[in-house]
Amino acid sequence: MSDENIIRIPVVSKDDPSFALVATRIDLPQRDSARLSQFWPALSGFTIGSGNAVDVSYLESTSRAPSRAFDRHVHSDELFVCLEGEFLIPMAPCHSPDDPDEEPRVDELRCYHIKAGELFVLKRNTWHNGGWPAPGAEKMRYLMILSGHRTGAGHGGREDHVMKDLPEGQGMLPNV
Repeated sequence: MSDENIIRIPVVSKDDPSFALVATRIDLPQRDSARLSQFWPALSGFTIGSGNAVDVSYLESTSRAPSRAFDRHVHSDELFVCLEGEFLIPMAPCHSPDDPDEEPRVDELRCYHIKAGELFVLKRNTWHNGGWPAPGAEKMRYLMILSGHRTGAGHGGREDHVMKDLPEGQGMLPNV
């Protein structure tokens, strides 16, 4: 193709008013430096062609404290995108998806090591929590993309969300 057949397209920043005509800007929130971990559910959202509402949630953490809390998403898979650092995320299968009283089984918990740039899709009804930075990682930051953090009739006003603590006051940490 000759140079005379090439159209030169102007390059502008996201601050240019034309950007708002074609896209929605999403700025990651500033973390409160006094907190070791912060989670922003449904930081932003959009609707895909089939009409499904999709939420983008964000977690940033330096916390290595024991945890008790778990959640699962009843109707949706969840895409995790590790942006920075490495993290260890505990997971376990759910055996009775229709039972809102089911708790994660401690003997089935496994921590999986996820590295920056890696993505995975968590299957619906998988027990999980936010995890911890991996040894040697100062912090972790990741996005979660799913359809279950908007308001609805479910747990805490969320339509696709069941939350539980480990039984009998137990806490957990990865075995590293």
